[in-house]
Amino acid sequence: MRAVRRHAVLAVVVACAYYAGANFGFMLRLPPTTPSLSWPPNTILTAVLLLSPPRYWAFFLLAALPAHLIAEMGLGWPVALVLALFVSNCSQALIAAVGVRLFSDAPARFDTLRRVTVFILAAGLVAPFLSSFPDAAAVTLFHGEAFWTVWSRRFFSNVLTELVLGPAIVIAVSAGLGWLRHASRARKAEAAAVTLTLALATAWVFGLLSGAPVLIEGESVVVIVLPMIFLATARFGTGGAAMALLTTSLIAIWASAHARGPFAGLPVHGGELVRELQILLIALAIPILCLAAVIAERRAAEHALAEQLRLETMLARLSAAFVHPSGGEVNVALASAMRQIAETVAVDRVGLWREARLDGRPDRYVWSTPGAERGLEGLTEEQFPWTSARLRRGEVVSFSRLDALPAAAAHDVASYRRYGVRSALVVPVVAGTRVRAALSLVTAGRERTWPDGVVQWLHLVAEIFASAIARQEAEAALRASEQSKSAILASLSSAVAVLDRDGRIMDVNAQ
Repeated sequence: MRAVRRHAVLAVVVACAYYAGANFGFMLRLPPTTPSLSWPPNTILTAVLLLSPPRYWAFFLLAALPAHLIAEMGLGWPVALVLALFVSNCSQALIAAVGVRLFSDAPARFDTLRRVTVFILAAGLVAPFLSSFPDAAAVTLFHGEAFWTVWSRRFFSNVLTELVLGPAIVIAVSAGLGWLRHASRARKAEAAAVTLTLALATAWVFGLLSGAPVLIEGESVVVIVLPMIFLATARFGTGGAAMALLTTSLIAIWASAHARGPFAGLPVHGGELVRELQILLIALAIPILCLAAVIAERRAAEHALAEQLRLETMLARLSAAFVHPSGGEVNVALASAMRQIAETVAVDRVGLWREARLDGRPDRYVWSTPGAERGLEGLTEEQFPWTSARLRRGEVVSFSRLDALPAAAAHDVASYRRYGVRSALVVPVVAGTRVRAALSLVTAGRERTWPDGVVQWLHLVAEIFASAIARQEAEAALRASEQSKSAILASLSSAVAVLDRDGRIMDVNAQ
């Protein structure tokens, strides 16, 4: 029931966003032509498909249909044309989403040059190119407009919208809330100041502040706004670049659609200056997105190197801590290690789940950050059958988003949601050929990825814990054996002495 309500809310959100985007696009039309200078609905659908599993694509596309009908039927267009335009809109989103998913290892991320290049080619160029043919054919058939005029205007309009709006939507939905929660006030103030300065500079250039443009030449836009776009890109990575491009493009397109600044006096059917503006913004967006991806890659490499050094230092500490402890000291060392691991890897919860109680030892060791105390009661097979089955086979369970888990893990997903788990990494603790425990890292307040370096490091930590647990169990077994022999010796009614091979007395009973 909860999943049904969640998808119903998402369907309403998609429909509202599509309707708002369509109305915004209508405001940017240059009548009497049908295509808009910028058409957000197609890009909104593309972003929705990139952010959702393919099994929900048909559901979200159908959710946008009522919004499309309500938005376009009011224009007096034929029903057949309205439906044909919806099909072409959906085809663009599908071509973009399929292309990005086929060639990108992370469709909803723009933090590597390869991922950004795939998005630019598949969503920014190929999808608008192919989908503009049926769209232009439908407009030509029902409105009698020139095919290639409609095709070219729609193509450039959708290329621009995909490049400047698509990354902004995806980044805002996937990482925006987490950034707002964890960014410092100074960081937020800096982002607001950069955005406001860029908006004012762009509005000044296009005459939205004074009514007259500062410079008529289209290239002057780049000269004035490019430094601010570079600053946003350098300081805030792909998110900053996406928001800077979106801010600049919206103001420029609004000025062109309403004949402000350098577009004052244009004929109602548009002009070459508008086309030049679209091409200029497209030519600006592509290298800026690529530059942002390169900066993000460099920062990720530096972060990975620093994290690797931190992980290796922590591994050395753990190795030293588990060299000598025995018996009950292992419990203390394991409990202390949970907090150290959580602080090193920056997660909300760390847990070591033992398979059974032995000699009164606890079967779990858990540490949580304040506010994330709602820990798992245990990795029981009843609550997590799919996870337990994989761990028994010695496999790692790792997910950054619950939606990424397969359909077979539906019961596990419900349990993870119940315990507030957003992302998790669970590795089996194997001693010999037997799985003795499971070591889990969990984030509750945000989603995060699990790089290969972290997975390998956690495997090494699990090996340290496995050795400690095996030694503890061996010592417990030896103590149990000694106690058993002593109990047997004491229970004998005749006088018994235990001697070593040299004849020395090792033990005697009371008799």
